[in-house]
Amino acid sequence: MDIDNSSNPHGTGIIVRGDSIFPLEFNDIAKGQQITQDIAIKRQGAANQSIYPYKGLKFDLQPVCQDLPEEDFSNASVQINAYFNSQCSVINLMEPGNSWIHNFASNVMSILVNNYDKTKMTNLTVQYSKASLNSWIDEIDLEPSRLNNYSTAGYYFDWVIPDTLLSEYNLGMELTCNNGVLYSLRSSGLIDTKGPIIFGLPTTIDDVYEPSKDIISLSYNETIRCENVISSLTHAITGVEILHTVSCNDNTLQIIPNSALGTSLYRVIVSNVEYN
Repeated sequence: MDIDNSSNPHGTGIIVRGDSIFPLEFNDIAKGQQITQDIAIKRQGAANQSIYPYKGLKFDLQPVCQDLPEEDFSNASVQINAYFNSQCSVINLMEPGNSWIHNFASNVMSILVNNYDKTKMTNLTVQYSKASLNSWIDEIDLEPSRLNNYSTAGYYFDWVIPDTLLSEYNLGMELTCNNGVLYSLRSSGLIDTKGPIIFGLPTTIDDVYEPSKDIISLSYNETIRCENVISSLTHAITGVEILHTVSCNDNTLQIIPNSALGTSLYRVIVSNVEYN
C-alpha cells in the first residue's frame, strides 16, 4: 500500500500499523480474504495547525507478487477524509445531494448550505474538483453578511457552471475563520449541459427508405431518453405528415411508422433529445 502524495499536499502524518514509511507491505492477507485496517491521521508541522479537514487522502494498493496470473493481478485505490475539531463554524452542503446530475440546457446550478454560525466564519468559498483528482478550484466567494440568519433553513445561491466543465466532478464548501479552515463533506455528480450529440450517420444511410430492409434511426454519443423528444416524419416530395412513434434504447433513437411505408424519400426532424 502506498500513499498518493498528490492527495496530501499539506504533508499530514499518516500511520498504519505503527509505521509511517510508505510503501507498506502486508504479507498476512490470503487470496480472497478481507481485512479491516485502521489508519491514523496526525496534524503535524506548523503549517498544518490551521488545517482541520484533510479531504481525499488516496491510498493505492497492488499485489506484491508480480508473477500472478493476469486474472488475479489488479490494482485498487481508496480515498478517506479526516476531520479534526475546530473553533470554526461547521457548514453543510445540502443541495445538490450526492450523485447529482446537471444535464439542463441552463448552466446555472442552485446550491443550498445550512447549519452554519455566521459569527464563526470570515469567508465561504464554493470549490470543485474533477472526480479523478484531488485538486480543488475556488469558484465563488461568499461574505458571511450574504447568508441569512436562519441557518436551519439555510441559504440558496446560484453557481454559473463554466462552459468547460463537462464530466464527473466533486463539489464542496471551504469555510475560513480566524482559527483556520474547515470543509464541508463533498458532493459528487455529473455535469452534462451540452446534451447528446449524434454519433455516426443516421439510417437509412442512402436516404431512401425501403421497408423490407431499412429502419429509421439515429445513434448518439451517450444514453438517451425519449420522454420529451419532439419529432416529425413527412414525405419529402408531397409533404404529407406520417403518424409514428419514437423508441429509445440505450444510445439509439428509432422512428417507427404507424403504418407501412412505400419505397420513397422521407424527411425526419428530431429535437429535444435528452441525456438519460
